[in-house]
Amino acid sequence: MGGVALDLDAGAVKAPDGGWGWAVLAGCFVITGFSYAFPKAVSVFFKDLIRDFGVGYSDTAWISSILLAMLYGTGPVCSVLVNRFGCRPVMMVGGLFASLGMILASFSTSIIHIYLSTGVITGLGLALNFQPSLIMLNRYFSEKRPLANGLSAAGSPVALCCLSPLGQVLQYHYGWRGGFLILGGILLNCCVCGALMKPLVAPKTHQANDVEQKKEEGAEEKKKPKAKLLDFSVFKDRGFVIYTVAASIMVLGLFVPPVFFVSYAKELGNEDTKSALLLTILGFVDIFARPTCGVIAGLKWVRPRCVYLFSFAMIFNGVTDLIGSQAKDYASLVVYAIFFGISYGMVGALQFEVLMEIVGTKKFSSAIGLVLLMEAIAVLVGPPCAGRLLDATGNYMFVFLLAGTEVVISAVVLATCNFICISKKSSVLVDGLEDGTMTSDAETEASGKAAEPSDQEEKRARGEKEKEMKREKQEEKIYRDCAQRHRDRTPRAVLSTSHTVTTVMAKLQGFEFWRKTLKEARFVVAPMVDQSELAWRLLSRRHGAQLCYTPMLHAQVFVRDANYRRENLYNEVCEEDRPLITQFCANDPEVFLKAALLAQDYCDAIDLNLGCPQMIAKRGHYGVFLQDEWELLEKMVKLANEKLSVPITCKIRVFKEIDKTVSYAQMLEKAGCQLLTVHGRTKDQKGAMTGIASWEHIKAVQKSLNIPVFANGNIQHLSDVERCIQETGVQGVMSAEGNLHNPALFDGCSPPVWEMAEEYLELVKQYPPCTLSYVRAHLFKLWHHTLQIHQDLREELAKVKNLQGLADVSNKLRLRCQEEIAKGKDVEEKEGSGLPLPHWICQPYVRPVPKEPVANGNGRSSEVKKAVCQKRALEDSDGSTDTLSKNKQKKRSRNPNKNFCPEQKPKYIKCEQCWNPKGNKCVFNLCRGCCKKKAFKEVADCPSHGLRFKTKAEKRKADEENGKEVSATETEKSSSISPQPELQEQSEASLLL
Repeated sequence: MGGVALDLDAGAVKAPDGGWGWAVLAGCFVITGFSYAFPKAVSVFFKDLIRDFGVGYSDTAWISSILLAMLYGTGPVCSVLVNRFGCRPVMMVGGLFASLGMILASFSTSIIHIYLSTGVITGLGLALNFQPSLIMLNRYFSEKRPLANGLSAAGSPVALCCLSPLGQVLQYHYGWRGGFLILGGILLNCCVCGALMKPLVAPKTHQANDVEQKKEEGAEEKKKPKAKLLDFSVFKDRGFVIYTVAASIMVLGLFVPPVFFVSYAKELGNEDTKSALLLTILGFVDIFARPTCGVIAGLKWVRPRCVYLFSFAMIFNGVTDLIGSQAKDYASLVVYAIFFGISYGMVGALQFEVLMEIVGTKKFSSAIGLVLLMEAIAVLVGPPCAGRLLDATGNYMFVFLLAGTEVVISAVVLATCNFICISKKSSVLVDGLEDGTMTSDAETEASGKAAEPSDQEEKRARGEKEKEMKREKQEEKIYRDCAQRHRDRTPRAVLSTSHTVTTVMAKLQGFEFWRKTLKEARFVVAPMVDQSELAWRLLSRRHGAQLCYTPMLHAQVFVRDANYRRENLYNEVCEEDRPLITQFCANDPEVFLKAALLAQDYCDAIDLNLGCPQMIAKRGHYGVFLQDEWELLEKMVKLANEKLSVPITCKIRVFKEIDKTVSYAQMLEKAGCQLLTVHGRTKDQKGAMTGIASWEHIKAVQKSLNIPVFANGNIQHLSDVERCIQETGVQGVMSAEGNLHNPALFDGCSPPVWEMAEEYLELVKQYPPCTLSYVRAHLFKLWHHTLQIHQDLREELAKVKNLQGLADVSNKLRLRCQEEIAKGKDVEEKEGSGLPLPHWICQPYVRPVPKEPVANGNGRSSEVKKAVCQKRALEDSDGSTDTLSKNKQKKRSRNPNKNFCPEQKPKYIKCEQCWNPKGNKCVFNLCRGCCKKKAFKEVADCPSHGLRFKTKAEKRKADEENGKEVSATETEKSSSISPQPELQEQSEASLLL
């Protein structure tokens, strides 16, 4: 057994809710059928056993009781075996035991032999199958677990419908001995079902992280204590204790009616075949009742109240027994069988679902064993006591009255205690949270995310690494504390899904998030790479913008580079810059989650970029180039929605088909997206083929979703914003290029360009640091129309190297424009340029429309694509000036030796660990960033990247050895030579100074 694959850590793996889980469900279906139907099916042979062995009803009832008692009473043993060896080997051994017991029973010579073989051995075998199958089902299903439980529980009535008629046939043709032998062969199928229980294994991570992950896991395993084979801590859970007591009372009477049902019908004078048909009717109704109840229990508003649904099912079952005890003819028995089948199916579908909800996946293997042990006594006593009562009274009515009363009492205990005890416990926690006396699990989890540094071979390198990590952690903590002082904290709340109450930060969703956190923002500044930095966001907010996004951040770089985090988010802590949404591009759920967790305390929401159409996004495989990978996107959004303390939003582009776009948006909403921004252009509408954005697509998406929707595209003036909201019905409108050319767009005015430029430059000075290239790009956008006229200043603006130089060029442009205004050239310039306003007024840049506009995203653009391609084809391979594009001509003017020949263009080999070009002479064949990490970790040198970790370590070691020798010689000299008084006074004076 030592070589089996254990599944002890399956609780840490997310339940797939499908896949191989359906095979596990099929195996669980068969096992549940054998486990519950066998104690009832063997009752078909009771009359023959009474005749052959000369015993009474109570004696034969002990067979079913012992079977059920072994099924329940060996629960802790099963839990220990599962926790030690895993589910699959335990189930396969159990299948052999179940078959062996029935085969031995066929050779019995007394009722005691049947107790030992059928009751003990077969009962133990069924127990070793039943409990592990439920554990595996719980591990493979989470969201669909109520349905899975209902379907697996349906195995009991299906098996009952098959085994009862089969038992009659076997009894008629082969007697009870031949029937037991054949049933033993059928039970070998339990081994096949056990083989289906494949351990749940976590998916493999990226190869780049495999080595480090294995080292971390190895270090954790050394420190981690051995897992308990049986966890008794579940008794600390009040909900578990209440469930155990109620379930123990319930099973006293739950299994009594099926055991005596056939005998009851025969006692009323019905034929054997008709009496056995009642069990078939009961099982047939039960088949449909269990899955239906599972579907109902999985509804959003029912699942949190599953305990009360379970209580209702028990009351329904108990009342059915009380009324059915008055049945006097076959028709009334049929009605009783129908209603008992419905109620019994509801109880069977819910009993383990409720237990799973109470204790969770991690403790379920121990909890179910302890529950079954507590119920074993009741199972063992229930049917024999009912048989003794029948022997004493000779009336089946009292048997069914007793069973119904016990089940009703258990329902009252469960519902009442749950309402009183659990509700009070939850209310106390809520009060404590409102008083601020409790902390959230989210904060605790975040505080525990700091990974310990791995062991290094060189102590000196390890010490330096620890110091560096400590310094970065302290810096991030300072920024984090600063951010928390400037943000509004959301109230805490209690979420209880399993009676075990945990505390998390309350996260607003959908329209509530838009209303309360975003303050019903209608005017939105889009996330723009290197363009929507803090200074520009503050400028836009001063002129009407109500919500801003950060520039798009690369999730993988954000996770691995502390400097990147500081430069792009952590240093931009400003009270005026709220509400704020941080946008990431990513293509890996785990990396996206890690980046979002690092950023969530500095913003009000996390946005996933699914709309970037640029070539860099295609090479990096993110943005709009993920729009066909719905399964990946659903996983990314769903994981972020579950783990983050702030909402997750998305920004998408549309498909050509409106229906596909709507389905795309609905998928994101279902995954957990709380706000969706729709850019009304397709993936191909960019550059020269931009065309017109389709508001029809946006309108269709808005009508189909139950979350707020923002529109993006065709926004040049405030009137466009109002018209877009009116036509599409969206909650807000986002602007990118319109905002860059006129930051006062949302104010509805067009101020002089120099006013916006001067105000922006003041903000840049007030909130440093700001990258010079960002500032230059903004000035180019603001002065775009003016620079078409004053080309000399355009060249000067492109060459200046500092912020003051940019301000000087902007000032020169302002003076020239003011001279033109003084000379009355504003009317001439307006008519000559074709612009609606003079060139020195903030106004949108109208992109030239392609020859065949892609209006509404439906037009064909093949000819335009061809024209664009032909434009580049006109350039000769030698790169002559006459055929170069304007952009390349500018580059040639700055660097006359630059070669534009595509054949001679160098091709870079990518780094083995990332997408960056690797160093041509790198020792490790990596880019500089990856090489630095590897060289530091291994204390090695890389001359091509100028990394000398090994050399420095050796030099430091040599200096330390030399320092010891020098210090020894200085000590000898100082002991023989005393300092002069004048020098000593001078040194003391210098120290004072």
